[in-house]
Parts: sequence; structure tokens; C-alpha cells
Amino acid sequence: MLYAKLIIAHTSVNGNMAFIMIIVIYERSPHELSGRAECYIHYGRTSFNTGISLDMLQDFILISPDNFHKHMRNKPIETIEEAWLTFLNYDSPLKKRP
Repeated sequence: MLYAKLIIAHTSVNGNMAFIMIIVIYERSPHELSGRAECYIHYGRTSFNTGISLDMLQDFILISPDNFHKHMRNKPIETIEEAWLTFLNYDSPLKKRP
């Protein structure tokens, strides 16, 4: 189930091109993303089966909060990334983590 989809666009200095970052946060990760608990952020780019290399100005980030929750069980929060994902993952972020 899709929880949120954020699209961030950045226009270059000359105003002709826009870089787009698509961030997708799942409430429950699809089967393809739930293989390993330590893999909770997936970065991707468009690629072609013929091997050509074009800068498509579009990147993807898929975030699996449920995998993050499994990965962080009984571990301290050590990075700002972990702090934000913890905040997004819990109904009551001010409540002490189990």
C-alpha cells in the first residue's frame, strides 16, 4: 500500500532542464522490497535494456518503513536519517520506542 509519493523538481540555472526526484514511501512494502530488513531505502535511476546511457534527469527513492522498523528493533538511533524514519514510522513519535 502506498503511503506517500513526493515529487521534487529542481530547475537548472538556465531554466531549460528540470531534475526530478520521486520519493515513494510505502505503508506496507510490496513483496519485491521486503526481502531483507537491512535494505529499507532503495535508490534507482532509469536504465535501458540496450545499455545506452542517457541522463533522464529523474531519480527514484523507494522507502520501506516496515523494513526499517524490523532493522531498527533493539538498536539505538544513530543518524539523522534513522531519526526521521523513526518519526515517520511510529504513530506516536514522542512515545518511547519499544
